[in-house]
Amino acid sequence: MNNWAEQFAKELKKRENPQILGAILGTVIAPPPKLEISILNNSVIIKKCYILKNICQGYTRIIEIPEQTATGKAKGKGYTIGGADAHDVVTDVTIQSVGMPSAEICFTDTLKAGDEVLLVVSPDNQTYFVIGKVIKIGDE
Repeated sequence: MNNWAEQFAKELKKRENPQILGAILGTVIAPPPKLEISILNNSVIIKKCYILKNICQGYTRIIEIPEQTATGKAKGKGYTIGGADAHDVVTDVTIQSVGMPSAEICFTDTLKAGDEVLLVVSPDNQTYFVIGKVIKIGDE
């Protein structure tokens, strides 16, 4: 009969709602590739997680800057041919076709020790997803 009571207690325990961490703040102890993040007041150190590529070192993106026409005025000193006296010269300047059809940008604002990050935890509290770096704004 004792075995039946233990089995019954285990089944009841399975039905309890698990405590889900959800979104949680962490602090980077060591940046990738040997990433370590501290959560829950340093009581848990995460070493395995999913991380957005845009906060990893060496992350690059290809961008396109459409062509634009830039106009303006240029001011400087000028000399007349054969003259020795300088005088102010103002001229209109138009630059055509300023743009880049394809450019690669390498991001350098990667994870560093001390950065605070936002993590989302899976329902089973076993898988962590680093969403990005965060800062606190506002009153304490």
